[in-house]
Amino acid sequence: MRGALAWFARGFVTNRQQREKKRWPNNWNDNMAVLVGNMLVAQAGQGTCATNAGLVGAITQAGRYPELIGEIYGALNSVPGILREQFIDFLEEKQQALKGLRHTPGAALGVGEAVLDRGRDAETAARNLDRLFQVFETHDIRYFFLVGDRAGQRTALAIHQAAAERGYELRVIGIPASVENELARTDHSPGYGSAVKHAAVTVREAGLDAAATGGGHCCVIEVSSREVGWLAAGTVLAKRAEDEAPHFILLPEIPVAEERLLEQIRETALRRGHCVIVTAEGARNEAGNALATDTAGNPVNAGAALTHLIKTRLGLSVCHVALGATQRSAGHFASATDLNEAYDCGRNAVLSAVNGQSGFMIKLVRENQGAYKTTIGLELLENIARETNAVPADWVRSDVFLPHDRLIQHVRPLIEGEVSLPLEQGLPDYVRLARVPVETRPPTS
Repeated sequence: MRGALAWFARGFVTNRQQREKKRWPNNWNDNMAVLVGNMLVAQAGQGTCATNAGLVGAITQAGRYPELIGEIYGALNSVPGILREQFIDFLEEKQQALKGLRHTPGAALGVGEAVLDRGRDAETAARNLDRLFQVFETHDIRYFFLVGDRAGQRTALAIHQAAAERGYELRVIGIPASVENELARTDHSPGYGSAVKHAAVTVREAGLDAAATGGGHCCVIEVSSREVGWLAAGTVLAKRAEDEAPHFILLPEIPVAEERLLEQIRETALRRGHCVIVTAEGARNEAGNALATDTAGNPVNAGAALTHLIKTRLGLSVCHVALGATQRSAGHFASATDLNEAYDCGRNAVLSAVNGQSGFMIKLVRENQGAYKTTIGLELLENIARETNAVPADWVRSDVFLPHDRLIQHVRPLIEGEVSLPLEQGLPDYVRLARVPVETRPPTS
């Protein structure tokens, strides 16, 4: 028996010895479908400020069921790590590390390519699934959770379906996390609130800088999103008055009338002395094409394309700001609402699994009356995999390239609340896991 370090699960102290002594907990439900085995959690897609909060929520809740969930493992670099049998042991992590991980951005386990897509490469997917279930059986994995975006939820669906085909008893639940908010059937995705909060702050500050520069100076701020425009649209929260940034917002869902847009940019820049435009990288023109292409004919991201158009067609000075990793990982100004919801999604994923559910993703359901409040629900992974959450067309005024108040009312509660971070020499003291490896095992006969 290794000397496991203690960690807290909402006041429930546990380590291996205590877990072996403790039997049926007070919150046990006689109607629960009993499945005993080990748990594995992985992360997929791009990390967010909330991805690790969802991970900690799952680990914490799993600690409440020692009679069902024996070991709690994490897969390094998602499915590729599972295939290489690269697991870490969460029961060997310090309590303080798990506590700090809740507000640490990124993906603590690392992410990797999805390699289970039967539609793309059936032979490789079949071979990888065979190997994955060999590893699962060797380590007696009976509970699997995946924290991630739409692509990650497709991976969770593939594992759930393959388990059913093989007759392998496994509970699979997806935990949502995405800055782009593309996951359908949920009010919003954990990770989006913190990302849009950072993006809106950037727009407000860039607007002040552009106004000080004057002389018709333009600033193009590009957010990373090719299919949906939620992140770009949400930056409208930065706007307190008509003359403040952002002046225009471009979304993939709303075709851009280039000539009209350029004329409005010129008029705004000259009349106000500056102009700030926010664009999703996937914004397109009325013909459905990219705003520009390179010399090889490849699409150019909308931010770079629009910057070029403003400089060459309008003759105005312009800067281009691309929010990449910062929009995902700006944990120093994360939304407390966002991180708390992510944590609750992780907890409820485990709660659903021990109650016998599988093949679902946790979703957030917004109550329609009174102050902002969400409850937890379940949505079939099949629905998540085939649908995309686009910005509703009637939430945007295409004539002035700005969202309606309805979008503002929808997004504003998601950025509420500040997170108090521990600091070290003036910088956030984000945690690093010990990553104690789990020994590889020979395949079971």
